[in-house]
Amino acid sequence: MNYSPVTLTEMLDAREMRSHHRQKLICLHKSALIQLSINSPGSEKNSSVITEIFSEGLRSILKKFDESIIEYNSETQSNTGPQAFIAIALPARKIKMKTSSIELSHPLGRLWDIDVYDVDKRLLSRKELGLPERLCYICREPAHVCSRSQRHTQEDLKAFILDIYQSYSDRIRIS
Repeated sequence: MNYSPVTLTEMLDAREMRSHHRQKLICLHKSALIQLSINSPGSEKNSSVITEIFSEGLRSILKKFDESIIEYNSETQSNTGPQAFIAIALPARKIKMKTSSIELSHPLGRLWDIDVYDVDKRLLSRKELGLPERLCYICREPAHVCSRSQRHTQEDLKAFILDIYQSYSDRIRIS
């Protein structure tokens, strides 16, 4: 499937659609919900590398939870990037702690955006669980500061993502 660069309007529309879909899933399953996507700078949200990074993120999440408590699991690919929704019959705090440990321990974890919503449709933050805020890929300052100020070029960020992925792929091939 060929994808073209994403416009701001497409990104905003996709965000709105995800929000509606998420709310429907939480109401339907009456469970906490994980939403997985990729932290990918710029307007190109799809590539073979992004797909591989996403697939490994989804595998890592599904391995962390017993199959019997996974009530719903759906993944989609669109021009705005891959995404997954997973409804899990556990308290949202417990899920967030597990998904945060994946983000912190897996070599690709920094590239995943794993959001957890409770049954009241509220996003759980890392801060409220006493977890450190996300840091910039490049300079290790708070990620939101670098993102807002556009401190680093998209090319530098993409190169960093590719380096992390390549290191991970090389390690997997060797073992």
